[in-house]
Amino acid sequence: MKKTLSILLLLFLALSLYAGPFGLGMDWSLEELAASAEILASSGKDSLGSVLYSVLPPEPEEPYANYFAEVNDTFGLWRIIAATEPVSDIMVLTETFKEALEAISSYGEPTMDSDTFVKLSSPEVLTYLALGEAYLGAVIIPSDEDFTVLSLTVESDDGETGYLLLDCWSPWLTAIVSGMY
Repeated sequence: MKKTLSILLLLFLALSLYAGPFGLGMDWSLEELAASAEILASSGKDSLGSVLYSVLPPEPEEPYANYFAEVNDTFGLWRIIAATEPVSDIMVLTETFKEALEAISSYGEPTMDSDTFVKLSSPEVLTYLALGEAYLGAVIIPSDEDFTVLSLTVESDDGETGYLLLDCWSPWLTAIVSGMY
């Protein structure tokens, strides 16, 4: 029993050393993901051969409440998504966006439209986002990290509430999307 416990502890420590955002490691297999995160639900395979899992990561962070991990048979964990709970107060959403942007800016300089914060102050912004007529977000292309792109966007599904979506893609993104695997 002690030997089994020691092996599990060493496995956990080894996985923790290679953990990325929210304690999840890019390129992890489904087995490695299941060993570190609680898998809550999954989708079927998509056209890219990936399955999207709803997970509870080992290191959740504020302000995010929902987490998803996309795992490909060939490349392993290649995408991590974190989302906040929807809010209807645009001022709260704007402040949350600013705080989240500051937190991820340590990975690199964000690229975003110069009028992002002006758009966020508009009372109609959630409607425009829901209709797909607006984009509010920032993209960071980090250097020296386990992921290729970080994207932080403000989203709305119903035009009345909005939420933040943080998307982290692995270096395998190009190969997976282009089908070159």
